[in-house]
Amino acid sequence: GWVITQDEHPATGVEVERPLPADPDMEALLREMMAHPRGLLCKTRQLKVTWLAAWILLWDAVFHDGRHEIAQGKRLDDVKAQGDKGLMGRIRFMRRRLPEILRPRVNREDTTMEAYDNGSTIEAIPEGESIVRSRVPSRMVMDELAFHENGESNWNAANPAAEWLWGVTTPNGHEFIHRQADPGRAWDDWRGWPRIAEGLTGYTNKQGVRLLF
Repeated sequence: GWVITQDEHPATGVEVERPLPADPDMEALLREMMAHPRGLLCKTRQLKVTWLAAWILLWDAVFHDGRHEIAQGKRLDDVKAQGDKGLMGRIRFMRRRLPEILRPRVNREDTTMEAYDNGSTIEAIPEGESIVRSRVPSRMVMDELAFHENGESNWNAANPAAEWLWGVTTPNGHEFIHRQADPGRAWDDWRGWPRIAEGLTGYTNKQGVRLLF
């Protein structure tokens, strides 16, 4: 109940601000993402999955010292804080609503980063392998990776450096992410993948990357 999210399209009578749902499928997804250091998640919209990914970065930065978290999007405008919008905006929204006893002391912030007194930093960057190669992220989320113009090179640049790396995206045809499925276990056949929880299936491909839908 301490992780507060914002519903941009609330139904009539539904609160705009409410806790990240502790549903069994959300808990199963969180366990999967925490258990596997490499993963690709395809999803439908409006499932709070991007909020969950943003929370993982914030949690790691707040509760562990000296961490470097990176949120990468196709364009900087997709991830930088624009009020409560963008991945950084969502991170900031949740951070400001934590109980005071858990809230980190911020010593620097702008639209693309924030730094805490414990030495942790969260940073928002656009796509681009040269941008990634200059950084060594503790945890990195690549948002809407299927829509990056250079998704494969972005992933390949981050893969050797990041301690933990996940791409979170809505599907976009037969591009880089689609090709990561093993032969005979394509994304199009996700309903036949091993069932993890209601609405969540997945397996680990031959490269050791956890694929979830």
